[in-house]
Amino acid sequence: MRTWIVIGLMLFGRLAHAQQSGNVEIIADPAIDKMEKDRISRRSTQGSMVPGYRIMIGFYSSRTEANAKLAEAQRLFGSKYGAVLQYDEPNFKVYVGEFRSATSADAAIAEVKSRFPGARRVRDLIKSRRKEG
Repeated sequence: MRTWIVIGLMLFGRLAHAQQSGNVEIIADPAIDKMEKDRISRRSTQGSMVPGYRIMIGFYSSRTEANAKLAEAQRLFGSKYGAVLQYDEPNFKVYVGEFRSATSADAAIAEVKSRFPGARRVRDLIKSRRKEG
């Protein structure tokens, strides 16, 4: 029994010394580091996005057609609401504005529908720092 106590004290002393020295070596697969960096990047991006609304003016299978609609939307509404193109496989979607509430999106949709009759309000993530249009 005495031998076990001595062995236990020796092991405890070594563990205590190892914890005090602070030398810890972590060996990890580089893929784990990449996954962690990607996770941090996604979280920081998501932190700046909040639920809101946009006005979708259309979706197109052709990038050329989508870019033409985007240019038209920017010309008509870019200074007031802004316009963006997003690729959502297999379509390119063109949106106008970022609105925090459905009411503010509905107030703008009448103006947008005068030029794009198929426009509709959709829920989407919007930048939290952007002023409401």
